[in-house]
Amino acid sequence: MAQLQISRNDTGGAVTLRLEGALDALAAASLRTTMDQLAGRQIVLDFTRVDEFQDLAVPILSGGLGQSPLRLIGLGQHHARLFRYFGIGLNAPAAMPFGRAEPALA
Repeated sequence: MAQLQISRNDTGGAVTLRLEGALDALAAASLRTTMDQLAGRQIVLDFTRVDEFQDLAVPILSGGLGQSPLRLIGLGQHHARLFRYFGIGLNAPAAMPFGRAEPALA
């Protein structure tokens, strides 16, 4: 399995974390630590280049995310739904990087 690469881009008070590779439980825990260090800042998580996304990563990332404004982009419909189950909504249209385009989720 390919490791998760995280590229950070700071712009105008927001921090975009572009994810590339595989997102499993271990990678999600590491990403969660990075996000905790950014508490209070607007965080944009870009999943567009994640090619393997284990469902178990969602609850690990979701815990305590109310501390920072959050925007999720590049999610497929399945993972967007999982985030909603954990109380995390989307602020941007969802993209389906793993196949055909799906309708945007609100």
